[in-house]
Amino acid sequence: MDVQAVEITETVFKYTCNCKRGFHSHGSAGDLSNRVEERVSHCPQCPGELRIHITDATIRKLKSKQQ
Repeated sequence: MDVQAVEITETVFKYTCNCKRGFHSHGSAGDLSNRVEERVSHCPQCPGELRIHITDATIRKLKSKQQ
């Protein structure tokens, strides 16, 4: 399943889900570049393999830019 990352920080990226929580996150390892990350979801709402697209539409929230 393909999903769009809605937000990325130096530590995680997030994508929305229809579950009660509303989103899931995975580690970004400090890489803020556009790419596709493959992960396995354990959520019953979107189980199985995911391709998470980090694109120009993904909001970058950088702690180093916040003062």
